[in-house]
Amino acid sequence: VYKHVPDKASIVDALTRVGLAELADALQGEPTTFVALAGAYRRWALSHPHMHGLLNNRPLNRSQLPVGLEDRAAAPLVAACDGDRDLARAAWATIKGLVDLELANRFPPGVDLEAVYAAAGRAYARASADPTETSPWPSTTYSTERSSSSSPPPPGPEIVPITGAELVDETQRSCPPPSRLSGG
Repeated sequence: VYKHVPDKASIVDALTRVGLAELADALQGEPTTFVALAGAYRRWALSHPHMHGLLNNRPLNRSQLPVGLEDRAAAPLVAACDGDRDLARAAWATIKGLVDLELANRFPPGVDLEAVYAAAGRAYARASADPTETSPWPSTTYSTERSSSSSPPPPGPEIVPITGAELVDETQRSCPPPSRLSGG
């Protein structure tokens, strides 16, 4: 293989280009609704689980993508979110998370996954209808740049160590019994 490509990163970049183009093709022509696009993405990801992982579970080397490929893959979801790129990113993260949970077999047995995706679709329909909803989180900008500074992180909440027994006790007080979580 390395007679044809210089290194592993080149193979990953090439597979990323192929996978992103295949994903863009899978989403094209779908109705521009959360539920339709989530369904199309889900079908693609479940039939290409390793490609789904390659595209989503590592940094994206955008310098190696053809111009416009990432935008082409994102365009249907951006359209479904009325051009709101932040809402589209949140929708993509939701779809990706649901697919990841499904691929990892993390939903309890008997859960109606169609109903779960439909519930997510209802949540995004409400979010689109009320764009004035504000975030409970402070405003931050994400950067892929690694800081070379050795300065300490900004102050945050004090972290108090607890024992394992305290953690179990707290979990028992705040979490519903497993039977309520699984619907049984």
